[in-house]
Amino acid sequence: NILTGSISISELATSLLCSLFIVDSSFPDTPLWKMFSKTLSASLETIIKGEDKIAYIRGLEFLIKISNQSEKLASEFDSLLIMALQQYAACDILTKLNIVEIVPSLSEKPWTSSSLMKSQFLEVLLTSDPEIELSTHSLALMISKVFAVNFELFGESMTAAYLDILLKLLASKKQQDIEVALSSLFIVFQQKKVLKLLKEKPEIMASWLNISKTTVGEIRVAFLVSLEGLLNRNTAGADENSDIIYNLFTHVCMPGEFGKTPGIIQHTLSFLVHILNSPFAEEEIPALRVIQMLLQWEWGVKASFEYEDFAKYMIGRKVSKKDICELKYGIIKNLLENESTRSMIKPELLGELKAYYAGGVYGEKMPFTHTVQ
Repeated sequence: NILTGSISISELATSLLCSLFIVDSSFPDTPLWKMFSKTLSASLETIIKGEDKIAYIRGLEFLIKISNQSEKLASEFDSLLIMALQQYAACDILTKLNIVEIVPSLSEKPWTSSSLMKSQFLEVLLTSDPEIELSTHSLALMISKVFAVNFELFGESMTAAYLDILLKLLASKKQQDIEVALSSLFIVFQQKKVLKLLKEKPEIMASWLNISKTTVGEIRVAFLVSLEGLLNRNTAGADENSDIIYNLFTHVCMPGEFGKTPGIIQHTLSFLVHILNSPFAEEEIPALRVIQMLLQWEWGVKASFEYEDFAKYMIGRKVSKKDICELKYGIIKNLLENESTRSMIKPELLGELKAYYAGGVYGEKMPFTHTVQ
């Protein structure tokens, strides 16, 4: 029924089987499953190699769903999944379009995303298949997730194709395209080693930085989230690439000068302070998260508290939403608890930060103060 019944029965049977693995993680070790899986594997192989493309697509979808359940199950069906993905190149366009609709979920788990590389599915998709529009949102995000982890294995042609997708999305006039590009960069920025590659592509980084000028609130929020990803020091390779991170951050308001002249950090801080002082909580919160990441860096602490408008924002209280009060208080708390960052702040300003902290999250410990909206 999973592979040969009607679509509704097939989907139901697949869902029920996946539910078994969720309810009982030991089910794959039972004699019942071991007996059933042998029959299932044989049927899947026949279907994958067969001429019935509808059955093939359903077989592939089943393999994707079952492999996403656990690494143990993925290893059991890995050879079949790779075999199924390798059939993609020989498929007709309608079958390919169906495949690219279901394949993106493979990038959700590290143990399944590796199958996209081992099967050479991504290589075919990126370099040999002009019939498929690669900048569709689900595909772009899928490729970004795999690229972030495996970029060293992509090779020159695959990398060039992926970067072309990014550049196309960044240059688009459509809001959703731009937001997908920014989400893709947030994903890629989690692997800081990629920055050395992106540094050699100033046109991509300049296009990203140029989005900071947007007047569309949703795009500005997405840009801030990607900037937060860039600054996050708790990601692989961050310290080794701090010079590139600094260079990009200081060019936020100077996109055309990236790769040409030194950036000016005060300009970026002014950009952030303007958002922090805006009346829109949906923008102030992501801007505060950027500040939270910025203050992980010594150069970020030093420059930020030497900038008067930023210091005023940090020590000032205003009527704010609960989330903003709590996030800002947490940032100040972390600053005060870190001896190395405390030493970079002028004594008088440090005293005011201590007074803010002593006043409580919402200023409830200070007389005549009410800061929660």
